[in-house]
Amino acid sequence: MKNILHSKWLIGIMVVVVGLPVFFILIADSLVKKGIETAGTRVIGARVELDKADLSFFPAGLEITRMQVTNPDAPMKNAVDISRIAFDMHLVPLLQKKIISDEMAVEGVRFDTDRKTSGAVPGLAGKAKKDAEMSVFKLPSLDIADVKTILEKEPLQTIEETERLKQQIAEERSRFEKQLKELPDKEKLRQYEDRIEALKGKRGIEEILGAAGQVNSIQKDIRDDLARIHQARDDVRNSIARLREQAEKVARSPYKDFQRLKEKYSLTPEGMGHMAALLFGPEYGQWVETGLAWYQRLGPLLDSGESEQKEAETSTVQDRKAEPLPYFLVRRAAVSVVTPAGEISGAINNMTNRQHILGRPMTFVLSSKQMKNIEAININGELDHINAQSPKDEMTVSARGMAIRDFKISSSNDFPLALTSATADWDISTVIESVNLKSKANFDLSKAQFSSNPEKELNKIGQALIDKLSGTSRFNLTAVTEGTIGNFSMNIDSNIDNVIKDTLTAVVGKTTAQFEARLKSAVLEKTNGPVGALGDNIAGLNPIEQELNERLRIGQALGFTPQSLL
Repeated sequence: MKNILHSKWLIGIMVVVVGLPVFFILIADSLVKKGIETAGTRVIGARVELDKADLSFFPAGLEITRMQVTNPDAPMKNAVDISRIAFDMHLVPLLQKKIISDEMAVEGVRFDTDRKTSGAVPGLAGKAKKDAEMSVFKLPSLDIADVKTILEKEPLQTIEETERLKQQIAEERSRFEKQLKELPDKEKLRQYEDRIEALKGKRGIEEILGAAGQVNSIQKDIRDDLARIHQARDDVRNSIARLREQAEKVARSPYKDFQRLKEKYSLTPEGMGHMAALLFGPEYGQWVETGLAWYQRLGPLLDSGESEQKEAETSTVQDRKAEPLPYFLVRRAAVSVVTPAGEISGAINNMTNRQHILGRPMTFVLSSKQMKNIEAININGELDHINAQSPKDEMTVSARGMAIRDFKISSSNDFPLALTSATADWDISTVIESVNLKSKANFDLSKAQFSSNPEKELNKIGQALIDKLSGTSRFNLTAVTEGTIGNFSMNIDSNIDNVIKDTLTAVVGKTTAQFEARLKSAVLEKTNGPVGALGDNIAGLNPIEQELNERLRIGQALGFTPQSLL
């Protein structure tokens, strides 16, 4: 009986010892597959799916067949579609819950592939995408505001200056008229003459001697009165001269009004500069936004939490004999990217989210010289998060001899534009330090040909631009992006601005000339009357001057001495 019982226990133990590993092996693949899909979906904000995950223990490794990463902004598209991922794992670290791989293969990476079903996950969304803050390109209109309407709503400085000067003239006239009343008038001056005549009638010696004192008194009164009149006359003359000078200045103001309104309302090429930024900005801005959105989504894969970092640093200090290892590390990953033009391949080194433990940044280099319609393409960069407080990520992408076909530049309903064909050399360098962003892109295009939507009827300016651009076979463009990841600005410069400006100059020149002629005539017509009346207003001071001159003449005619009485 005991033997039978012992046999049952032995069989039971064997079932457990053998059965559990077998059961684990059978379900391990499903667990790994489910774990990767769940974690990936949480990070991306849209569905991550694997066709198959195959975990092996002898030797330890994992092979993933087709990984689809949904584009959160387009659920019926895959942002990334990978045919195969395979890597080895060190068994001992695996028992310590660490995945350490020396070699990984990432094969058949494709972008923007179609999905059969939506990858949207209810209640889970990717990071909100910020729309590029770029204006939409719009063709200038040949319709110019009516001159009469412009002058009805635009105050003319000439009229304002005329009214101020008119008020000043009135105040001066009022002041001088008041002063004129306070000065000796002609009647008073003639009274001096009567007094003098009375003195001349004195014949006795005593009378003559007494008259001499009166003469001196009269002479003093006359000199004082004439001095006051003389000063007033000079003030009037100076005021008239000053007012005439101001009137001449106001007379030049209509031209300034005309220039101001012309610059504001005319179709001047100077007001239509930097149109390359409006043409190319929205498309380039969308690239920048997409790149930064994915950079932020994948950010958690590079950075561990602060508490995890301190814990790892402590364990490193306590175990100095062993090589410190992060929880996840791929020392080298061979990557192949499949594009319509051909394959780009290279390697990513030191893939881990705990660079502070490894002490080395993640680097990547990819290139190709055997692609269709591209002479060469190079991608390299370094993601340095060794110090989590001051991370610095750098990437440079360059291409030579890239053939461009039917590239949409502007989706504007006003001016749809496409680059039908061109050969491009371009370089893009980007640096992100913490949240600070700086990126510069240089594009040099030759053999460029442009086209517009044949079904869209363009106005005269649009058609002229298409004709001019079609004759421009080479142009360059520089885009500089600066700021922070969440708040940046873009500045785009291109020699194509000169092409657009020259075209606009030719097209709008005649219309602008006609408008300017009408505007100038209307401004002069509105200002000539008030400005011309200033002369008459100033002339209103002349009678005051003449009156003062007459009083001076009368006073000066009274000149006499005591000897004239003898």
